[in-house]
Amino acid sequence: MQAQVKMRPKPQDTAVTKRSVSAHSVDDRKRKRADWDGVEPKDDKELPWDMRGPPGPQEGGPEMWRSQKYRANTGRWANAGGRHREKYQLWRQKSNQGLTGNELAWFHPMTKDGHWDLHCKKLDIMNPREEKNI
Repeated sequence: MQAQVKMRPKPQDTAVTKRSVSAHSVDDRKRKRADWDGVEPKDDKELPWDMRGPPGPQEGGPEMWRSQKYRANTGRWANAGGRHREKYQLWRQKSNQGLTGNELAWFHPMTKDGHWDLHCKKLDIMNPREEKNI
């Protein structure tokens, strides 16, 4: 089969060329956020994603921002991946129990007609796959 990968791999992080996330230190992020005035700028998307948001709680910022906790060790706010935490916990739990292949795939949050797709249909809410495609 000559299947093509749909997504290019992320560039490798080397000493010469740093990936954008590892190129910023905690101090860089603090300096960038120092002028934050409590209002999100409309051009916030121009900032690298790891520098967005207010200063951390230690620097006088809020405890929570967009329902995410501040990670003091990296100087970043948590990403939005936490909203499906329970779904991925179940998938990892099933993996640790020894399920593999289609049996394991059925519990993955993004599987069409899988466990979470059926569960969300019962509750009449959007499943994680539909939320991702919005």
